[in-house]
Amino acid sequence: MSIIPRVLKGNIGITLVTAITALSMAGVAMQMGYSNFKLKAEKQLHILNAIRFATIVQIGLEEGWVETPDNNTSATISLTDIDANYPLLSHLKNPSQVNQTYHADSSVTINNTSGSLNFYCSLIEDGSSHEYTNTTISIYELTVEDISLNID
Repeated sequence: MSIIPRVLKGNIGITLVTAITALSMAGVAMQMGYSNFKLKAEKQLHILNAIRFATIVQIGLEEGWVETPDNNTSATISLTDIDANYPLLSHLKNPSQVNQTYHADSSVTINNTSGSLNFYCSLIEDGSSHEYTNTTISIYELTVEDISLNID
């Protein structure tokens, strides 16, 4: 038997072990990447829900079923308040919970600063007091860093 087949046999074993190791490492990397992707996507869905909530409040302002606060004052409108005119509570899906609901006390605050309206959102986890959104940042300026997930 020549030396070439024996060398190739030995190399196949090493190559096989190397390939399995590389696949295992790739699997770990993909799992870590997927976890980060999933958390970021969940946070982005909370931002989209805040924007949707604010948009419904803006429609209410235009149609007259939400009152514009006086100059240099604010008004807070809860999901319960909106539900009387637009069934938002049942349509706003919370991506962080199995039941997909937000607490009915979740709200949008309208700040009227010399005629300029700014909107701030408080999305609250149903069944707890955890707030997902940073209520000091305007809804349209929220980023994934401004969203706090209730991760146990």
